[in-house]
Amino acid sequence: MKTTLGTGLTVMCALALGLGCGKKQAPSGQDAEPIPFASVKEVRLPAPPEQAASYLGIPAGATDVALTKIGAEILLIQVFDMYCMNCQREAPDVNALYERVQGSDLAKRVRFLGIGKGNTQTEVRIYHERYKVPFPLFADPNKKAVNQMGIDRTPTFVIVDLKRQRVLHEQWRLESAESMFERLRKAGG
Repeated sequence: MKTTLGTGLTVMCALALGLGCGKKQAPSGQDAEPIPFASVKEVRLPAPPEQAASYLGIPAGATDVALTKIGAEILLIQVFDMYCMNCQREAPDVNALYERVQGSDLAKRVRFLGIGKGNTQTEVRIYHERYKVPFPLFADPNKKAVNQMGIDRTPTFVIVDLKRQRVLHEQWRLESAESMFERLRKAGG
């Protein structure tokens, strides 16, 4: 009896794995989203300073920012931590990526923002100044935003297609500014 039951369970598990049980399922012809868009849709950040609000397409006087209300087709989110050595090492490459996008046909369609995982406003300001980050950074001291998205490592990069309401890409660490630029170009169609 034990042998039959064990064999039956083994066969069922093999069939389940072969049929893709446990994998994210996507509509026909689409890849599964690395992070569900619904989790990104829930994220709200404090209102940015006026210059950052203008860059992000946020109305003046807004009390907070819903990521899905940012005035862009594509959003690149960088989740960083001021104390993360990889974040510090990759900061020049992320800045170079931003400059590359600004000098291309993607400039009007792609926006960047950073979320400081577990960082206070003071820590985010220090990181912003030390690494001369050219795009808006937001503090997330209680990790509410990153927890909503299910992100637990830094640096993490997420590409969101706001127009089609899909998360297209998530990766830990920056392979290179050039490879991420190509991902953004592909995302922008």
